[in-house]
Amino acid sequence: MINVVIADDETILRESIKYRLNSDESINIVGCAGNGNETIDLCEKGNVDVVLMDIKMPECDGIEATKIIKEKYNFIKIIILTTFTNDESFRTAISNGADGYLLKDVTPDILINAIKNVHSNLKIIHDDVFQMLSDVKDTVSEVNQNIYKHDLSEKEISIIQYIVQGKSTQEMSKELFLSEGRVRNLIADILNKLKLRDRVQLAVYAIKNKIV
Repeated sequence: MINVVIADDETILRESIKYRLNSDESINIVGCAGNGNETIDLCEKGNVDVVLMDIKMPECDGIEATKIIKEKYNFIKIIILTTFTNDESFRTAISNGADGYLLKDVTPDILINAIKNVHSNLKIIHDDVFQMLSDVKDTVSEVNQNIYKHDLSEKEISIIQYIVQGKSTQEMSKELFLSEGRVRNLIADILNKLKLRDRVQLAVYAIKNKIV
């Protein structure tokens, strides 16, 4: 059973999503929230696996709530469910640790599958968002999509996985038993090999090319 929290400031939309998700026996709605603070409170009570997070909410928006939740409870998976398709919203959400980014026009089946996939440690991003990201298009056209041709080591692939998960340099250092300086050097080497600019672009590239 996957325990889900629905966070959206529109009551009708929350109830609509809840109704659709209740059709799947493997999903259990454990709470609904109208703003980021309420969402954080629900997560603090425990027993939450996945959060469906709107971006534009009062008091504390979804992107900030994502950051706070991920810092405290990194095991909780967060899917941004929004109408926003701009670069900044996407980049910030991914940087803050979001595990998925979907638009509200997705079908119930896609949403249900997305919940199951992020719960299984996969990353989900709406196709339209990829089409919107001009720098992702540039990356895909300039960089060979076959990751093995870039001679990435097992340790470098681990670094990429941690970056996609939103882990900090300090967290990666502890996980890999390496100094923070060594981790930063490895990240720089990966970016150079893949001809990418920053961690966010690396996370997008890794998801797009199914490295993680």
